[in-house]
Amino acid sequence: MANRLVLGLAVAVFVATASLVHAAADEDLKCKEAKVKAAGLKAFTLMKAFGTNNKKPNSVKLGTDISKAQSKFTKLFTTPEAKAWCDTTGDASTVEGAVDGCVNQLVTLIIDGVVSGVVCDFPATGQTSCWDSTGAVVSCAGTGHDGDIKAGAQLAYMDNADGTISDLNTGLMWEKKSDDGTIHDKDTVYTWDDAFILHVAGLNGANFAGYDDWRVPNYKELVSILNLEVQNPAVDVAFNSGCVPGCGVSTCSCTAWSVNPDPLSYYWSSTTRAGVGNNAWVVNFAPGDPSGRTKTLTSHVRAVRGGL
Repeated sequence: MANRLVLGLAVAVFVATASLVHAAADEDLKCKEAKVKAAGLKAFTLMKAFGTNNKKPNSVKLGTDISKAQSKFTKLFTTPEAKAWCDTTGDASTVEGAVDGCVNQLVTLIIDGVVSGVVCDFPATGQTSCWDSTGAVVSCAGTGHDGDIKAGAQLAYMDNADGTISDLNTGLMWEKKSDDGTIHDKDTVYTWDDAFILHVAGLNGANFAGYDDWRVPNYKELVSILNLEVQNPAVDVAFNSGCVPGCGVSTCSCTAWSVNPDPLSYYWSSTTRAGVGNNAWVVNFAPGDPSGRTKTLTSHVRAVRGGL
């Protein structure tokens, strides 16, 4: 089945390419042809790498294969732009995020047999357990609860080894947080205005991880990284591992939280509450609660870029 799906990806790419070749041979069509080939090659390469890893697990080799596929994609995708062929430029990260998300869904479907949700679906909540009205854990089968249906794409993230984490479903790239007193420190808080003019502007001014398009996430982007199967903090291990005093983004990944959330668990979004202009939406990452917060108060911020 895996081979058939991989072949299907390749065929789809070559059919799309062929249609471009037979269209009017202007410069923009040449650009699109090159970009389609780059996306198709990365999808094929990733599927092959995940298949090999499933047969003979080797996380180091898998990481190397993923890195090589990413580098080759970037080169093949951006080369046409350097030659001034393209009407549309700067879309490499968006396309790559979409390819990564779809491949992740196919691999999950094939290897884990997870068939709920649709390929390239919006992320699931992460919840796999069920509770009754008294709070007792119950079997999920047939309840219709979130933990039974598991709608959406299985949560999947990749540490890019440059201080960032990529969401393989949404294509979003997230800033990692540290505990080292730098701009990434998990304990630093900002007013809503300062989240933009200090934190995000600081990342962009430093060209963090090679990018200058970092921003404050909107409300839906921010809640997309919640993992509601866990709490304190309600995030995947990708956002909460190895966090010890002095650690940097190359060695740890932190999420601030507290049972007393003001302001220790709140993270800003860029979204203002309708009808309450001096409030913005925040997420309390201890239990995973969203709420409104006065913009002159302080909260944490985790920057984001890219996306579908």
